[in-house]
Amino acid sequence: MTPIEILALIFAIGILVKIIAVLVNPKSNLKLAEMMLEGTGVLRIIYLILLAITGYYLLLELNIIQISAVMLFALILVALAFIPYNKHVLEIRREHAKSRKKFLKQNWLQLVIGAAIAIWTLVAILA
Repeated sequence: MTPIEILALIFAIGILVKIIAVLVNPKSNLKLAEMMLEGTGVLRIIYLILLAITGYYLLLELNIIQISAVMLFALILVALAFIPYNKHVLEIRREHAKSRKKFLKQNWLQLVIGAAIAIWTLVAILA
């Protein structure tokens, strides 16, 4: 099995386990979320490590243009999932709009990574 296949297998199993868990016991997902979100600093480090590992293996098989196209697909899927929660999303957006400094403090890492991927993609396409 290739590294990409292993990543895809982890994804598929993870999604199916989550769906089954939520259908069987909706509160099980809540307990896991509460546990994970207690320490956001540690969680951020864990996600950065996972991002680096998956990014490394993806880049062995795919180029940045292909990865960006898949990211667009995933972004649309996530946006679709948030539609039922539009009021909560708007509350968060309004909160972010109140203070640029607070927004940047909370989101700088995602913004830097997103900008780097976007610039890398543009350079790859336009080169």
